[in-house]
Amino acid sequence: MKKLASEQTWFPGDVPGFFGVLHTWGRQLQYHPHIHYVVPGGAFSSNDHSRHPCRKAFYLPVRVAAKLVKHRMYTALKRNGLLSSVDAAAWSQDWNVNSQPAGSGERSIRYLASYVFRTAISDSRIVALEDNHILFRYTDSATGAEKLLRLQACEFIRRFLQHVLPSGFMKIRYYGFLHPSSSIPVALAILLLEARAGIPSRRRMKSKHPSSQNRRCSICDGAISYLFISPVKHAGISPSGFT
Repeated sequence: MKKLASEQTWFPGDVPGFFGVLHTWGRQLQYHPHIHYVVPGGAFSSNDHSRHPCRKAFYLPVRVAAKLVKHRMYTALKRNGLLSSVDAAAWSQDWNVNSQPAGSGERSIRYLASYVFRTAISDSRIVALEDNHILFRYTDSATGAEKLLRLQACEFIRRFLQHVLPSGFMKIRYYGFLHPSSSIPVALAILLLEARAGIPSRRRMKSKHPSSQNRRCSICDGAISYLFISPVKHAGISPSGFT
C-alpha cells in the first residue's frame, strides 16, 4: 500500500500515512483474524512537507492493490516455509482488496477504537452461567437481530483464549507519516490537516474563542486576536490566523 500510494500516477506526494488495527474475533467468539486499515486520503511530500490530497472517492486502484497483496502474501509464505499451509487453489483465483471512502472517518475511528483495549467479549453480553454452560448475546451480522448462544464452559474458554495475543504481537501499528520515526513530524501533519479542513486545533485553543486566552505577541507584547483558519500548503506558513 505504501509503495502504491507513493506512485505519482495517483497523486503527488511520497509519504502516505495509515494505521492498522488487528481484530481476531467474530460475534460468536470464533477465530477470524483480519486487519482494518484507516488511510487518510492523500500524502505528504518529503521535499517541502506540503500535503497532496487524492481524488474524491479514490485512493488507489483496487485491482492493482489486490495483485500486489496476493504476490506479497505468496512471497512471504514461501520465504517462511508456510506455503503448503494454504490451499493451492487460492493462488489461481483473483484476490479482492476493499478500499472505499469513509467520509470524515469519525465513524471508522470510533468503530476501531472499541477493539484496541477491549477483550473478545464484555461482561454485559454474558446472560447466564448454569449447568456448566455459558449463555451470551451476540448480534447476527446478516439480519442485525440480537440472538443468544449457549456454549459449554470449556468451549467458551477455548474460544476466548484464541484472542489473547502472543508475546510480541501488536494490536495496532502505524505507518508513513503516522509512524514515530517519520521524516514528517506527526504534530506538523496534524496541523496541516486541521488547517486544510478548517478545524481549530484543540491543542492550541482551549475554548471556541482563542482571543479570550489573552494571547500576547512575543515581540511587541501586544494583544493577539484570532481571525481565521487558513488552508496550509507549506510548512513555512502558519496554519492559523492571528494578528
